[in-house]
Amino acid sequence: MLKNKKINKKVIKMAVYAMALKESKDSNGIVFKTNSNSLEEATEYFRKLKQMSKKDFSELFIVSEVKIKK
Repeated sequence: MLKNKKINKKVIKMAVYAMALKESKDSNGIVFKTNSNSLEEATEYFRKLKQMSKKDFSELFIVSEVKIKK
């Protein structure tokens, strides 16, 4: 076993994305949040979660990055 071997670890910083209902009278805000590498990846994750076609999903939901204040 190598005790003193240095390992370069690449830190991958993921953003937080939220899926919400598009603007309507009945909309109550964010439905789900997830960590993802890109907006496209997050949108695909949510679309598969809801088991919807791209067209149907885009008519009902919007996905955007959540800005976290530090």
